[in-house]
Amino acid sequence: MNTIDISTVTLADFLNSSVDSNSIPLVGSFNITYRCNQRCIHCGIVNNADRREMDFLQICRIMDELREVGCLWLIITGGEPLLRRDFLDIYIYAKKKGFLITLFTNATLITSEIIDCFKVVSPNSVAVSLHAINEDIYGNITGVRSNFKKCLEGIDLLLKAGIHIKIKSNIMQLNKEEIPKIKAYAKELGTKAICNTMIRSKLDGSMESLKARISDEDLIKYELSDERRVIQLKHRYKLLKKPSNQNSFDFYRCVAGPNVFEINPYGELDVHRSYPCLPESQNFSLTEYTFKQAWQNLLEIRSRMPLLGCECRECNLFLLCDICNRGGVERDDYPCQVALKRKEAIEKLFNNA
Repeated sequence: MNTIDISTVTLADFLNSSVDSNSIPLVGSFNITYRCNQRCIHCGIVNNADRREMDFLQICRIMDELREVGCLWLIITGGEPLLRRDFLDIYIYAKKKGFLITLFTNATLITSEIIDCFKVVSPNSVAVSLHAINEDIYGNITGVRSNFKKCLEGIDLLLKAGIHIKIKSNIMQLNKEEIPKIKAYAKELGTKAICNTMIRSKLDGSMESLKARISDEDLIKYELSDERRVIQLKHRYKLLKKPSNQNSFDFYRCVAGPNVFEINPYGELDVHRSYPCLPESQNFSLTEYTFKQAWQNLLEIRSRMPLLGCECRECNLFLLCDICNRGGVERDDYPCQVALKRKEAIEKLFNNA
């Protein structure tokens, strides 16, 4: 039997090493708030102040249900999760339930109390959002220039406490020249930077966040400079060329993943966030349904994906496409353009080999 050292395992390692069943919700993003102390230009989150967030007892009940159905890994995220006054209560309860925990944070609200807690019950990892090494660029992206030093101080506190961290960033027009510096900074810290190319429309359908994207040409140039990314794209291309996979929507696997789910701060299994390509965007209230019931409903919707009217079904570039449209007010052709350019770039690499 294969075993995993949970002290060093990454989320990707976990998913690659986990069971094959598509019916078990192994990994969940638990958004405990959509509130944030920053206003990042690329962020798709929209906080609805008129809606009531889950309270601590509701979150505990849902976590109980998640353990019952086999969930093993929770990403505690937001918004900025540290804005919740009961964050540590939520975190400690999740640890007591036995979940592997990844915390997504901008690290500007790290306190000595949080560090003391993490020293006793440490998360599997903390992923810190850092979109620039230059303070002015950081401020232009986040809307809060003064948070730059707070972020670096938070990172320093986590490292001194022995907490495993990763740096995560989105590649944007404003910071495309910063990415090598972010990677170098992460390397100095003894960790790595995860640079995401995915920027989606906002939850309310607004396309405003998409203005932050780099051009498709610049994106391809970046990917070709990253050896690991080139290997991934070559692998996808080879899979795509197999006759059994061409034009096979059944073979398609959404970026959300077959064992992944998302819960929003209002106590709902968020179908629209988990599977933005689905025309059915009804979320399932975890007050009206148990998580098990809501998950079974989501599985039923996913089982009908090949029958749903989706233009991506006939596209032969699906394995080179990162995201599908969230359902914004305007059509978003960017993912399609990127997929085509990836195909051309990878074919050129193979031809020159």
